Amino acid sequence: MADTEDINEEQAEPVAPKFNFTTAEEYLSPAEEAAQKEDFDTATAILREAAALYPGNATVNYDLGVAIFMKLKADLAHLEIWEDLAGQEELAEECFDAYQAAIEADPKMTAAYNNLGLLLALRGRKRKALEVLDQSLEINPDQPDIREEAGQIRQQISEE
Repeated sequence: MADTEDINEEQAEPVAPKFNFTTAEEYLSPAEEAAQKEDFDTATAILREAAALYPGNATVNYDLGVAIFMKLKADLAHLEIWEDLAGQEELAEECFDAYQAAIEADPKMTAAYNNLGLLLALRGRKRKALEVLDQSLEINPDQPDIREEAGQIRQQISEE
């Protein structure tokens, strides 16, 4: 999950909180602890509340996307190939939204671009994935793993 630097504390409309946290930063540690224990339901619940209270917070939205992505992977781990997320469409869309909100809040957050690009590729949207990964590489060209992933996607597109 992301560092807690640059936390935007600006709150949105009031939400009836289930957790007793008063700042965006206070949500991050318990969510990360839950995710490390593979309790992705708790992690996503904590981060959904944080995202509702602090919608402009890039870190909260990024971490929500990561938690949802990890939940998707865990839910579908029993499949030989988990690229078909048809049964998890709602979670996949929420994951897209969380990464896009993180990018909107912090347009230089390459980790959000990278994860969004990888999720798009897994969903079969290779051209859009490549576009997103290229944006990340424009921000920070020193990402050899992402450059390699983008190259693999380019090759897949050319073979179609």
